[in-house]
Amino acid sequence: YGSGTSFSCPLVAGVVALLLEARPNWDYGDVYAALTATASHADNSDSVYGYGVVNAPAALGAAAVDHVVAYPNPCSTSITFEFPVSEPGEVSVQIFTVAAEEVITIKGKVLSGKSAALHWNGCNQAGEEVAAGIYIAYIQGPNINEITKLFKL
Repeated sequence: YGSGTSFSCPLVAGVVALLLEARPNWDYGDVYAALTATASHADNSDSVYGYGVVNAPAALGAAAVDHVVAYPNPCSTSITFEFPVSEPGEVSVQIFTVAAEEVITIKGKVLSGKSAALHWNGCNQAGEEVAAGIYIAYIQGPNINEITKLFKL
């Protein structure tokens, strides 16, 4: 058990690092706005408790997803691909080795909304777990055409 700024500062710094990993296009203002808007005393901040206890999951969802985010990255088992949805349709995630060999293609239908997600369980098309290493993901769908690097531990 602990309390005070000496305890809270490293915890909030960790939350900020995780938010910036999940939303690399956010700047200081975006992080600050997300944390203060979703903290436990957001509606009644004061000089004693400030904005209160941060809520990392709520802060992550405080802004619309505007690009593909793959998390956790690096991963040991599975990765979630979260992406913006501007219109209904089919989204595919193709995962390749660095030697350009296709590992798996994951497809899913999405409905209109703020965002959607697809998951990769770390296995190839045959259901076998792939080796640790670097992989490339190519994500395609309505108004989505992105490539991201994945690290499997």
